[in-house]
Amino acid sequence: KEIVTLELIKVLRNAGVSIGVVTSNWGNNEFFRRAHECANRIVRARIGFISITPRWDSIRMTLHQLIYVPSLYFVFESILRKWKPKHIVHTNWHHLLLLLPFLRPGRDLFWLHEVIPRRRHYRFVFHCFARRIGMFVPVSQAVANSLLDLGIPEAKITVVRNGIADPFSPARKPS
Repeated sequence: KEIVTLELIKVLRNAGVSIGVVTSNWGNNEFFRRAHECANRIVRARIGFISITPRWDSIRMTLHQLIYVPSLYFVFESILRKWKPKHIVHTNWHHLLLLLPFLRPGRDLFWLHEVIPRRRHYRFVFHCFARRIGMFVPVSQAVANSLLDLGIPEAKITVVRNGIADPFSPARKPS
């Protein structure tokens, strides 16, 4: 997902689109370093993991994230004021959940890379998202079908497949 996101940033930047990236403080610095090379602006925020899984590691990560919600809101609100983005592409449903109060249907979309399980709590969360974002952009029909199974309206789903050039296509063969 990170590699495809970096490719999207490069393509949009090469097309003349001003790109701002908000990324997590968690994890290693590799995505931040690579995004910094190709985005116009980049900011780190304390945005992470929220879970309802009754395992100690999940509970600990969720509690740790909840401590930082006020600072996350302060940083994100200041980013919105300074950057005034026309569109925001979200790539993580945990982040969407944390940023729910800031989401706007005319601006925000969710670029979705994983099949969402057909469970009651996901149905509830994704219906909240559907009211607050303009579009779900799944990368495959299987991911789109998982959204449909949760009851997301088909009109809110547009499949855009990730892809790479076929190294064996005639256009790519050496002459």
